[in-house]
Amino acid sequence: DCMPIFKTKSVQIKNTVNLEGYTDSVTRWVTFSTNASGSLGLAWLNLEKTDEETGEPLNDAEFELYLVEVDADGADILDTDGKPKLTPVKTKEGNIITFTTQTNDEIIGTTKIAINTTQTGATLLDDTKYCLVESKCPDGYTKNKDNRYYFTITLLKDDDPVDKVYDDPDNNIYHTGSTITITNKKQLFALPETGSIGVNPLYLLGTLMVTLGGFILIFKRRKENQL
Repeated sequence: DCMPIFKTKSVQIKNTVNLEGYTDSVTRWVTFSTNASGSLGLAWLNLEKTDEETGEPLNDAEFELYLVEVDADGADILDTDGKPKLTPVKTKEGNIITFTTQTNDEIIGTTKIAINTTQTGATLLDDTKYCLVESKCPDGYTKNKDNRYYFTITLLKDDDPVDKVYDDPDNNIYHTGSTITITNKKQLFALPETGSIGVNPLYLLGTLMVTLGGFILIFKRRKENQL
C-alpha cells in the first residue's frame, strides 16, 4: 500500500593513521543507498480531551475527520447553513475515519490525529484545512454547542517564504506534532432511560405538581364566586 522511498547519498570519508614517526591519511567517496517504505505521513497532531473546569483528561471522546471544501482561490465553500462545507475522510472500505481519546503511554485522554496509506491510500496533507466533529462525548459530559474543530497542519519546507506562519492557534494553524486541546462540560443532570430506576419518581413528581395546580385553580375560582 505504500510506495517505496529510494534515497542515495554520497559522502567523503577520511581515515587517518598515526603511528610513531609516521602519519598517513586516505580519503574515499562512499555512496550510501537506502530502500525504505513508510505508512504514516509527516503531518499529524496530538489531540487532548479535558474537563472544561478541572482540566482533568477524559477518555472515550470520539471524533470524525472531515475535509473542508474550498474553491479555486482557497476560500471555504459554504453549505446552506452558511457553514464551511465538509466532506468525510473515509477508509478504503467506505467508513468515515474516527479517533477516540484513550490512555496512550500512560497519558490519559489523548489520541494521535494521523492517517496512513493502509487506511485510505493517502496521508494527511499539510496546508490543507480539516475539521474534527465530536460524534461521542465521554459519559457524564455534553457536546459543545459549536461542535466543529478546524485545523491546518504546516510543515517546514526549504522553499517556504520567510514570513510563513507555522503556529497560529487563533486561526487553527498548527505545526506538525503540536497538541490541540478540546474541552467538555459536565452534564448538570441526566434523565434516566425509560424503564430504569428514577423514571417513576419523576413521573410521580410531575403528577403531584399537576394535581396541586388543579386544586389551587379550583380553590381560586370558588373564592371568586363567593365574592
